[in-house]
Amino acid sequence: MNKGENLCYFRKKEQCITLGKQLRKMKIDNYKIYRLRKDGTVVFMHPADGVFPEKVNKGRTQVNGRPFSVGQNAQQGQLIWTKYHQKPFEADPLTTMFVKARIQAFSDTENLFALPQPNMDEQLASAEIIDEKEKEDYTNRMMEALRRVQEVREKNAKSL
Repeated sequence: MNKGENLCYFRKKEQCITLGKQLRKMKIDNYKIYRLRKDGTVVFMHPADGVFPEKVNKGRTQVNGRPFSVGQNAQQGQLIWTKYHQKPFEADPLTTMFVKARIQAFSDTENLFALPQPNMDEQLASAEIIDEKEKEDYTNRMMEALRRVQEVREKNAKSL
């Protein structure tokens, strides 16, 4: 290598990182891997923010990091209705957290469909149900619906 700055062209990022590892074994750690776009802009590939991952300090923000381990990624079957459905690569962290929240919400069956309580005098007045017969019919229908829901929950609890 020449004294001063040197420039090498490689086709793949992996080749650049491999050369960088070999250079670091020889105590040469002043190198950058970047990509030149057609419009002439420079995109740094490694290290992405100019600081190597081993040299972490308190003020450094995480780049391309995931807020959880790889074992907590969503499975491919859980990525239905997202842009990562049936794709060979893993989902981004935000989609993974969304999928986890959706699974947790659907597993909470008691709060999935919030049922109004049958004695809702304030809400009935706001819904403009004025005569007593309509209030009584509404209360009876709600009580029947709550009984049916309770019976289904008891059957599900016994089957588990």
